[in-house]
Amino acid sequence: MMAENERKASDERRETISRIPAIISQNQSPLHTVNTRTVLLKLISEGCDVNATNILGETPLHAQVMRNNFECIIGLLSRGAELDRRDYKDNTPLHGAILYNAKPIIAKCLVVFGAKTTATNRAGESPLGIVEKSMPSKRRDELMVILSIGSGTSVHATPRTQRISEIRQQLRDESQAQGKLDEDETEGTSQTPTSSKRRKRENVLCLDGGGVRGMILIQQLMAIEEQLDKPIIEYFDWVSGTSTGGILALCLAKGYNVRECMALYFRMKDLVFSGRRPYRSEPLEEMLKDLYGPETPMSAIDKPKLLIPACMADQLPLNLHFFRNYCHPRATRSVHNLQHCLHGPRRSEDDCHTQLMWKAGRATGAAPTYFRSFSSYLDGGLIANNPTLDTMTEIFEFYQHLRSEGIPEIPEIGVVVSLGTGIAPPECVTYFDVYRPETFQELKTAPRILTGFSTLGRMIITQATDADGRAVDRSRAWCESLGIPFFRFSPLLNRYVALDCTDDEILIETLWETRLYVINQAIKVKRVSDILRKSVQSQ
Repeated sequence: MMAENERKASDERRETISRIPAIISQNQSPLHTVNTRTVLLKLISEGCDVNATNILGETPLHAQVMRNNFECIIGLLSRGAELDRRDYKDNTPLHGAILYNAKPIIAKCLVVFGAKTTATNRAGESPLGIVEKSMPSKRRDELMVILSIGSGTSVHATPRTQRISEIRQQLRDESQAQGKLDEDETEGTSQTPTSSKRRKRENVLCLDGGGVRGMILIQQLMAIEEQLDKPIIEYFDWVSGTSTGGILALCLAKGYNVRECMALYFRMKDLVFSGRRPYRSEPLEEMLKDLYGPETPMSAIDKPKLLIPACMADQLPLNLHFFRNYCHPRATRSVHNLQHCLHGPRRSEDDCHTQLMWKAGRATGAAPTYFRSFSSYLDGGLIANNPTLDTMTEIFEFYQHLRSEGIPEIPEIGVVVSLGTGIAPPECVTYFDVYRPETFQELKTAPRILTGFSTLGRMIITQATDADGRAVDRSRAWCESLGIPFFRFSPLLNRYVALDCTDDEILIETLWETRLYVINQAIKVKRVSDILRKSVQSQ
């Protein structure tokens, strides 16, 4: 069936092209036929339109999908190629990946970038429906899971899609029931004894560090946003992010959507992680200036409140420093100034007015051995790779100062969402003992001692920057003790992905795993989206 469909599509296209060869040659963009990413990027830099169409309505992305050119597909997507453009038969690039039997990695790539799996062509077929009807069983099983999630209704009422629809409805019912329970419990614990009036609730988003694995954060944000009506950043009042999480938080606050952030990260990893460690800082700094503006202060962002951790390394022990876009309450002593903190920036000089956004991103991402230090700052991940607890502490201190200054109607925390950059699989440690040889027999074990030093160093760094385990347990316990809903998402990875990984296939496979993880967390994702939506509607 698949071979027949492919042959029919190929014959129809060949017949159409044969009738208008001259027109085709005049309307074909060089990006449709380029073979290498290097040439493709050069053409784009010279002004070629990544969404140019030929006479058949095919964009370069359509053409490169049919050519099975994964490298060029990544190049186009990282430069803003539109995923849902349609050709003369209303086929999207994802339709083409299915119809022309593209490599599985290409279909995965389109899906993790956000291609719509239920968009129908002129024949009324969606990529999901084509997979279900025509794919060989092995490939069908691989694609059906991802393509079925997120579809509003089944395109074809076959037993398989009917079962998927039933499972999806079951998840909705369970999450709604659980969400009602959570709402009742939260309302019962959050009311103060002196007032029955419901106070304003502020939602908190915390993003871990992890280098290029920030793409995993974006993939999880995309999954939550699919359940919402507005960009996800509009549902949070406090956003903190460490290292790559900080750079992402600043991008979202500046107005970039999650799809743009995904493309940005694929551009950034090739630009920044070039050469040998430690990498040159100039490319990263220039990119941050382009993203945020070279003179944009933190205070230029009104909402949400931003917390970007960095380590001040000019003394021991290290101090945790927050780049903020609001006035720190410890520095403001009057009710007048505190009200300005709530409703707008102060006119007087303060850190949030003098510290620039790009410098905040550079400081929080100054990971030792990867980049040089920035002024007196090192990567915030050395202290707060998972910034949740430090963010909660900051918020409670902020609220406490408002109470002490007599500010009325102090808000309360609505929900805390903590996103991780993936949990690496456990690694067996063979030797970690470190000692000074005192006998000739012990001297023979010198190579093992060197191994022990290396292993012990890795242990210390890994433990200092651990964003899961006890860091999550403490955050969850703190929130639960206060009746605050807490949600943690971080996929368990099948392989270790380095912070400076630039292999596109490894990254796409990792994002595919993240997508599968999100599917397994469908109930939690639905609960989060319900809470966020209700919190915005109640304001």
